[in-house]
Amino acid sequence: MTTQEATEILKQHNEWRRGSEVQMIHPNILGEAIDIMLAFYEGTQKTVSPQDTPAIEDKIKAIDKEIKEREKYIADAILRHKVWTGQIG
Repeated sequence: MTTQEATEILKQHNEWRRGSEVQMIHPNILGEAIDIMLAFYEGTQKTVSPQDTPAIEDKIKAIDKEIKEREKYIADAILRHKVWTGQIG
């Protein structure tokens, strides 16, 4: 992860924290972004090597998949509740 990518992640997290309708950043990725910016600030810029980039992308895809599965589970539960309470037939 570059400092520019870390900056964008921190900006998105801050938007989410303030209530914007953006997706929450996974805590592991947020932590990595914070580590990189702290290292940069301290003058020892740390980057993830290019061979690590696919692993990070795989983590993001897995997290996105988990979020979609949870959203579907919640939507199904809401639907079952509405049927059970007679809100829909």
